[in-house]
Amino acid sequence: IRTFSGTVFIGLFLLLIIKLSNSSFFYILKGLKPVLPIILLILIFQIIFYIGEPGKILFQWNFIKISVLGIKVSCFMMLKAILIYFISSIFFLTTEMISFTDAMERLILPLQKIKFPSHEIIMVGVIAFRFVPTLVEELERLMKAQIARGADLDRGNFIVRAIKLSGLLIPLFISAYGRAEDLVLAMESRCYRGGKGRTRRIAKKLKILDFTSFIFTVLFFSLTFITIRYFRLP
Repeated sequence: IRTFSGTVFIGLFLLLIIKLSNSSFFYILKGLKPVLPIILLILIFQIIFYIGEPGKILFQWNFIKISVLGIKVSCFMMLKAILIYFISSIFFLTTEMISFTDAMERLILPLQKIKFPSHEIIMVGVIAFRFVPTLVEELERLMKAQIARGADLDRGNFIVRAIKLSGLLIPLFISAYGRAEDLVLAMESRCYRGGKGRTRRIAKKLKILDFTSFIFTVLFFSLTFITIRYFRLP
Protein backbone atom coordinates (compact mmCIF):
# COMPACT_ATOMS: atom_id res chain seq x y z
CA ILE A 1 0.00 0.00 0.00
CA ARG A 2 1.67 3.20 -1.18
CA THR A 3 -1.23 5.62 -1.41
CA PHE A 4 -3.79 6.99 1.03
CA SER A 5 -6.68 5.98 -1.23
CA GLY A 6 -5.40 2.40 -1.29
CA THR A 7 -5.36 2.39 2.50
CA VAL A 8 -8.97 3.63 2.53
CA PHE A 9 -10.03 0.85 0.13
CA ILE A 10 -8.34 -1.76 2.33
CA GLY A 11 -10.05 -0.29 5.39
CA LEU A 12 -13.47 -0.53 3.71
CA PHE A 13 -12.71 -4.11 2.70
CA LEU A 14 -11.82 -4.98 6.31
CA LEU A 15 -15.07 -3.43 7.55
CA LEU A 16 -16.95 -5.63 5.08
CA ILE A 17 -15.05 -8.71 6.29
CA ILE A 18 -15.84 -7.84 9.92
CA LYS A 19 -19.53 -7.52 9.03
CA LEU A 20 -19.64 -10.81 7.11
CA SER A 21 -17.74 -12.72 9.82
CA ASN A 22 -20.08 -11.46 12.59
CA SER A 23 -17.08 -10.14 14.50
CA SER A 24 -17.30 -7.14 16.80
CA PHE A 25 -15.48 -4.07 15.52
CA PHE A 26 -15.27 -2.57 19.01
CA TYR A 27 -13.93 -5.84 20.43
CA ILE A 28 -11.10 -5.79 17.90
CA LEU A 29 -10.54 -2.08 18.52
CA LYS A 30 -10.32 -2.72 22.26
CA GLY A 31 -7.47 -5.15 21.66
CA LEU A 32 -5.49 -2.32 20.06
CA LYS A 33 -5.16 -0.55 23.41
CA PRO A 34 -2.12 -2.52 24.74
CA VAL A 35 -0.06 -1.98 21.57
CA LEU A 36 -1.18 1.61 20.97
CA PRO A 37 1.62 3.15 23.13
CA ILE A 38 4.22 1.25 21.08
CA ILE A 39 2.66 2.46 17.82
CA LEU A 40 2.58 6.06 19.09
CA LEU A 41 6.21 5.80 20.24
CA ILE A 42 7.25 4.59 16.78
CA LEU A 43 5.21 7.43 15.26
CA ILE A 44 7.02 10.03 17.38
CA PHE A 45 10.47 8.64 16.53
CA GLN A 46 9.55 8.48 12.84
CA ILE A 47 8.46 12.13 12.88
CA ILE A 48 11.57 13.32 14.72
CA PHE A 49 14.15 11.25 12.85
CA TYR A 50 12.51 11.20 9.41
CA ILE A 51 15.11 10.64 6.67
CA GLY A 52 14.17 11.97 3.26
CA GLU A 53 13.19 15.16 1.54
CA PRO A 54 12.12 17.36 4.46
CA GLY A 55 9.93 19.75 2.49
CA LYS A 56 8.37 22.43 4.67
CA ILE A 57 10.08 22.36 8.08
CA LEU A 58 7.86 23.18 11.07
CA PHE A 59 10.47 22.85 13.82
CA GLN A 60 14.24 22.40 13.88
CA TRP A 61 16.67 21.98 16.74
CA ASN A 62 20.18 20.62 16.11
CA PHE A 63 19.73 17.34 14.20
CA ILE A 64 16.01 17.12 14.97
CA LYS A 65 13.78 18.25 12.10
CA ILE A 66 9.99 18.06 12.12
CA SER A 67 8.53 18.58 8.67
CA VAL A 68 5.10 18.36 7.10
CA LEU A 69 6.19 15.49 4.87
CA GLY A 70 7.65 13.63 7.84
CA ILE A 71 4.35 13.92 9.71
CA LYS A 72 2.39 12.70 6.67
CA VAL A 73 4.69 9.71 6.10
CA SER A 74 4.67 8.81 9.80
CA CYS A 75 0.87 8.98 10.07
CA PHE A 76 0.60 6.86 6.93
CA MET A 77 2.91 4.24 8.45
CA MET A 78 0.89 4.23 11.68
CA LEU A 79 -2.30 3.73 9.68
CA LYS A 80 -0.75 0.76 7.88
CA ALA A 81 0.36 -0.73 11.22
CA ILE A 82 -3.22 -0.46 12.51
CA LEU A 83 -4.51 -2.13 9.34
CA ILE A 84 -2.03 -4.98 9.82
CA TYR A 85 -3.29 -5.39 13.38
CA PHE A 86 -6.91 -5.52 12.17
CA ILE A 87 -6.05 -8.06 9.47
CA SER A 88 -4.28 -10.37 11.93
CA SER A 89 -7.06 -9.97 14.53
CA ILE A 90 -9.81 -10.82 12.03
CA PHE A 91 -7.83 -13.81 10.79
CA PHE A 92 -7.24 -15.35 14.21
CA LEU A 93 -10.78 -14.57 15.42
CA THR A 94 -12.35 -16.37 12.46
CA THR A 95 -9.84 -19.20 11.90
CA GLU A 96 -9.26 -22.14 14.20
CA MET A 97 -5.67 -22.96 15.00
CA ILE A 98 -6.10 -26.51 13.70
CA SER A 99 -7.44 -25.23 10.38
CA PHE A 100 -4.57 -22.76 10.12
CA THR A 101 -2.05 -25.51 10.85
CA ASP A 102 -3.55 -27.85 8.25
CA ALA A 103 -3.63 -25.11 5.62
CA MET A 104 0.00 -24.13 6.18
CA GLU A 105 1.09 -27.75 6.12
CA ARG A 106 -0.74 -28.36 2.83
CA LEU A 107 0.88 -25.28 1.30
CA ILE A 108 4.40 -26.57 1.93
CA LEU A 109 3.49 -30.24 1.43
CA PRO A 110 5.30 -30.46 -1.96
CA LEU A 111 8.57 -29.71 -0.16
CA GLN A 112 8.40 -33.14 1.47
CA LYS A 113 9.63 -34.57 -1.84
CA ILE A 114 13.02 -33.03 -1.06
CA LYS A 115 12.92 -34.37 2.53
CA PHE A 116 11.78 -31.06 4.01
CA PRO A 117 10.12 -31.63 7.43
CA SER A 118 7.00 -29.58 6.70
CA HIS A 119 4.87 -31.04 9.49
CA GLU A 120 7.56 -30.60 12.11
CA ILE A 121 8.27 -26.99 11.08
CA ILE A 122 4.58 -26.08 11.25
CA MET A 123 4.22 -27.84 14.60
CA VAL A 124 7.13 -25.87 16.06
CA GLY A 125 5.60 -22.61 14.83
CA VAL A 126 2.17 -23.44 16.26
CA ILE A 127 3.62 -24.40 19.64
CA ALA A 128 5.65 -21.19 19.74
CA PHE A 129 2.55 -19.16 18.85
CA ARG A 130 0.42 -20.92 21.45
CA PHE A 131 3.08 -20.29 24.10
CA VAL A 132 2.78 -16.50 23.76
CA PRO A 133 -0.48 -16.12 25.76
CA THR A 134 0.84 -18.66 28.26
CA LEU A 135 3.96 -16.56 28.84
CA VAL A 136 1.83 -13.41 29.16
CA GLU A 137 -0.36 -15.07 31.80
CA GLU A 138 2.72 -16.31 33.64
CA LEU A 139 4.25 -12.82 33.57
CA GLU A 140 1.04 -11.33 34.98
CA ARG A 141 1.03 -13.95 37.73
CA LEU A 142 4.63 -13.15 38.65
CA MET A 143 3.93 -9.41 38.64
CA LYS A 144 0.92 -9.84 40.94
CA ALA A 145 3.01 -12.02 43.25
CA GLN A 146 5.76 -9.38 43.43
CA ILE A 147 3.24 -6.58 44.03
CA ALA A 148 1.64 -8.63 46.82
CA ARG A 149 5.09 -8.84 48.44
CA GLY A 150 5.44 -5.05 48.34
CA ALA A 151 7.30 -4.56 45.06
CA ASP A 152 6.60 -1.26 43.32
CA LEU A 153 6.59 -2.06 39.61
CA ASP A 154 4.38 0.77 38.35
CA ARG A 155 6.33 3.83 39.46
CA GLY A 156 9.23 5.53 37.72
CA ASN A 157 9.97 6.30 34.11
CA PHE A 158 10.13 3.78 31.30
CA ILE A 159 13.76 2.79 31.95
CA VAL A 160 13.24 2.33 35.70
CA ARG A 161 10.18 0.14 35.15
CA ALA A 162 12.03 -1.90 32.52
CA ILE A 163 14.87 -2.54 35.00
CA LYS A 164 12.35 -3.62 37.64
CA LEU A 165 10.62 -5.98 35.22
CA SER A 166 13.94 -7.49 34.10
CA GLY A 167 14.12 -9.24 37.47
CA LEU A 168 11.11 -11.32 36.43
CA LEU A 169 12.80 -12.76 33.34
CA ILE A 170 14.64 -15.56 35.16
CA PRO A 171 11.55 -17.02 36.91
CA LEU A 172 9.59 -16.52 33.69
CA PHE A 173 12.09 -18.56 31.66
CA ILE A 174 12.25 -21.23 34.36
CA SER A 175 8.46 -21.53 34.25
CA ALA A 176 8.53 -21.63 30.43
CA TYR A 177 11.09 -24.46 30.43
CA GLY A 178 8.96 -26.35 32.94
CA ARG A 179 5.87 -26.03 30.75
CA ALA A 180 7.88 -27.06 27.69
CA GLU A 181 9.09 -30.18 29.49
CA ASP A 182 5.51 -31.05 30.47
CA LEU A 183 4.47 -30.65 26.84
CA VAL A 184 7.28 -32.95 25.67
CA LEU A 185 6.26 -35.63 28.17
CA ALA A 186 2.61 -35.32 27.12
CA MET A 187 3.48 -35.69 23.42
CA GLU A 188 5.77 -38.66 24.06
CA SER A 189 3.14 -40.39 26.21
CA ARG A 190 0.76 -40.10 23.23
CA CYS A 191 3.39 -41.73 20.98
CA TYR A 192 3.95 -38.63 18.86
CA ARG A 193 6.59 -39.37 16.23
CA GLY A 194 6.21 -36.50 13.79
CA GLY A 195 4.05 -36.25 10.69
CA LYS A 196 5.12 -39.49 9.00
CA GLY A 197 2.19 -41.85 8.61
CA ARG A 198 -0.29 -39.53 10.31
CA THR A 199 -3.82 -39.14 8.99
CA ARG A 200 -6.54 -36.57 9.73
CA ARG A 201 -9.81 -37.40 11.40
CA ILE A 202 -11.61 -34.74 9.35
CA ALA A 203 -10.49 -34.26 5.74
CA LYS A 204 -11.40 -30.74 4.68
CA LYS A 205 -12.17 -29.87 1.07
CA LEU A 206 -12.67 -26.63 -0.78
CA LYS A 207 -16.32 -25.65 -1.21
CA ILE A 208 -18.23 -23.21 -3.41
CA LEU A 209 -18.09 -20.56 -0.67
CA ASP A 210 -14.28 -20.79 -0.60
CA PHE A 211 -14.01 -20.27 -4.36
CA THR A 212 -16.55 -17.43 -4.21
CA SER A 213 -14.61 -15.66 -1.44
CA PHE A 214 -11.35 -16.08 -3.35
CA ILE A 215 -12.82 -14.68 -6.59
CA PHE A 216 -14.43 -11.77 -4.74
CA THR A 217 -11.14 -10.90 -3.02
CA VAL A 218 -9.18 -11.02 -6.28
CA LEU A 219 -11.77 -8.83 -8.04
CA PHE A 220 -11.82 -6.31 -5.21
CA PHE A 221 -8.06 -5.85 -5.12
CA SER A 222 -7.88 -5.78 -8.92
CA LEU A 223 -10.49 -3.01 -9.09
CA THR A 224 -8.70 -1.16 -6.29
CA PHE A 225 -5.39 -1.34 -8.18
CA ILE A 226 -6.98 -0.22 -11.46
CA THR A 227 -8.83 2.66 -9.78
CA ILE A 228 -5.72 3.97 -8.03
CA ARG A 229 -3.40 3.42 -10.99
CA TYR A 230 -5.47 4.85 -13.83
CA PHE A 231 -7.55 7.47 -12.04
CA ARG A 232 -4.49 8.90 -10.27
CA LEU A 233 -5.98 8.88 -6.79
CA PRO A 234 -3.72 10.27 -4.01
